[in-house]
Amino acid sequence: MPRKLAPDAWLFGVAVVLGAGPFVDLGSQAKIPHAQEKLGVAGALAGRPIELVACKTVDAEVPADAASYQRIVLIFDGGDADAVAAARARWSEAKASRHEVTYWQPDEDGRWQRKA
Repeated sequence: MPRKLAPDAWLFGVAVVLGAGPFVDLGSQAKIPHAQEKLGVAGALAGRPIELVACKTVDAEVPADAASYQRIVLIFDGGDADAVAAARARWSEAKASRHEVTYWQPDEDGRWQRKA
């Protein structure tokens, strides 16, 4: 859920999943009315519902089978102590599961730099 920071500024969370598989990729591109769920189309193509889980760091849901993804991007509010703690926990879980993990942070000029 977006949070109002100032009269003209909002903060909201984002979850990006790349390589979720052909059914989710095709379903996300379906030319259907906005009221219809694109994940429903993906489930119809897959022959089964696409199971979703809640994100730990943002108010969003993503497909549950993260093990088959090529890449998962977690974006969080670095000024929110709870979001930082949740992101660090996800980092530790991924590293313990032997996933390749990286950490990026903007420098003083706003350019993203790989930190780990």
